Amino acid sequence: MEPVPTLHDVLLAQRAIAPFLQPTPLVFSRGVSRLLECEAYLKLETLQPIGAFKVRGGINLVARLGPEERRRGVITASTGNHGQSIAYAARQFVVPCTVAAPEGSNPLKVAAMRDLGAQVVLTGKDFDAARAWVEQEAQAKGLRYVHPANEPLLIAGVGTISLEVMEALHRELRTTFLFSTHDPRVVRHARRVVKIHDGLLLPEEAGPAQVAGEAAHP
Repeated sequence: MEPVPTLHDVLLAQRAIAPFLQPTPLVFSRGVSRLLECEAYLKLETLQPIGAFKVRGGINLVARLGPEERRRGVITASTGNHGQSIAYAARQFVVPCTVAAPEGSNPLKVAAMRDLGAQVVLTGKDFDAARAWVEQEAQAKGLRYVHPANEPLLIAGVGTISLEVMEALHRELRTTFLFSTHDPRVVRHARRVVKIHDGLLLPEEAGPAQVAGEAAHP
């Protein structure tokens, strides 16, 4: 099992992504505030270069690769946003990138990954089959395998969202984060980052009604 990223890891990730990604706006929503009876802010991750928050993790991971890993390249499995995040980051650092997707994947997502410079291989009847092919290729060719979920550098990169929220608000609040995400690990880690920060506090025992994420494939 991979180690759980710490706040220090997230701070390092913030430094790594800063030259490539600007902090996204955090805007107050009157409508959502009225609906939830609180002060509600929206973090506009749709303004990221690929239109999704996962690019944070991709940049952090590729930025931290050693010279030999960059020369050999990275490989991962994805049906969309995760693959785009790795492809976008690989292009910034001129690193070869291969993404495997199951046969019959969304052609628009496949085209987006290819437009970002990734070699996209359609293989297997489902995501698990595509991932199994990736793991074999990584071992056979010495490529840096990027697990689509269980990868500390990806999680730490995404955790920078919480840091930006804290820095933008500049005041002590009892804060709830609502996530719409493909990976519940992101939700758990973002909650952990906020809990241990001196500015914003989020109880570790917060239940699913307070911290929400929806699980799906990357």
